[in-house]
Order: sequence, then C-alpha cells, then structure tokens
Amino acid sequence: DDSAENDLTQLNPQYIKQLKLFAKRHCNTLEIPEKTVMEFVDTGKLFYMLVDMKATMTKYELTQKANQFQGLQDTLWSKDFEVALQNHLLACILSQNITAYMTEAQHHIMKFISKHPDIFKVPAAVFEDAELRSQLGKLVMKLLSTIHSQIRSQLIISITKKTCIIDMTKALILGSSGLEVEAAHWNRMSFLCCCLRIFLISTESYPHLSVSCNAEVGSTDNVEMMYIMVQQTSADFT
Repeated sequence: DDSAENDLTQLNPQYIKQLKLFAKRHCNTLEIPEKTVMEFVDTGKLFYMLVDMKATMTKYELTQKANQFQGLQDTLWSKDFEVALQNHLLACILSQNITAYMTEAQHHIMKFISKHPDIFKVPAAVFEDAELRSQLGKLVMKLLSTIHSQIRSQLIISITKKTCIIDMTKALILGSSGLEVEAAHWNRMSFLCCCLRIFLISTESYPHLSVSCNAEVGSTDNVEMMYIMVQQTSADFT
C-alpha cells in the first residue's frame, strides 16, 4: 500500500524493533516495568522522544505513589497521631452509643473511622491501601487494649477505695485534650463500675465486695438482670 509507505508517522517493523531495543535499555536504566512502554512502541507511531517521555512519566508516577505511601505510613507511625487517635477512641468508648467494649468493638470502630476519617484526623487515602488499612487496624486494636486496661484499673481503684465516680472519670481522661466531661460520661462509668463489681464478685476476685453498688459509684434497680448481662459479656472485663 503506497499510502502506508508514504505515511511518515507509521513506522516500519525495522524501526519498531529498534525502538523496542531503545525502550528496553531505557526502562532498565530507570528501573521501571517495560510492559507499558512496549505497548506504546507496538503502536508503530512512536519516536524516541515519545518513548523517553513515556518512560519518564511512568517513573514519576511510581515515585509519587511510593512517596505518598511512605508519607501516609509515617503519619500512622507518628506519636502525635497515636496520641490524638487514642483521645478519639477514648471518646468512643465513653459514648452512650457503644454496645460492646471489647467484643467486635475494633471492627465497628474501624467502620466508623472509615466513614468519618476527618473526625479522627485519618487521611482518607489510608483506606485505599490494604497494607495501610491493616496497620491502622492494628494500631486501633493496641490503643483500645490500652484504654480497656486504663478503665479497668480506674474502676477497680474506685470500687476498692470507694472513690467518687466523678473524680475517677476525671482521672481517666486527664490529658485527653478536647474531651469535656459530661454527666453522660459519669453515667457510663457508673454503669461499667456496677458491671465490673458484679463480675469481680462472680469470679471471687474480691470476695469482700457486696452486690449492691454504693451511692458513689452508681446504683441499679435490677442487679439480677445486670448480672446476666455481665455473664454474657464477661470477656469485656477479662
């Protein structure tokens, strides 16, 4: 076909072979995959400059992705991010809307974080990468474990020393900037205190304790019902 032979933009097989050799050397130099560049060469309408541009652009894109990943990873590993995240998780644990403190808590909180990353100061791009999402999940699990331990310790102190639930709650959230103590938090801690009290009695950890909650740590009109509930969720206190 004369029109094909006269088309200066259409490279013949010999030129395509030469371009592929050049592309292979260039990709090796830039340490990038050859596949994308070779596909461009196979169109038969590329010049050396286009090959160079494509290879350079590919290298740039890969570098940008690597830098973004490293930046997000550095954020997840930073101490400031961990402290801020723990404060937000503590607010979640003290929320009246939470129904479990250990069982499936991490799963539900991760779903909430993914829907509202701005609240927790988590970059939305973290949830677009499986590895970063996994790292965040492990961090959330570690922080929840720390919070559970802190709550348990403060509750046991309150139970054994019969301290005021208000003072105990303030001690728990001491240092959690931005978290204001409200009556709802006191009610939540009173409920947990009663649950833990019954749990400790049921396991004979503190045999001298009585079932009735004293006025300083809250009270309940249905201790039997609460005892059944604590038995069902005893893992939350172990």
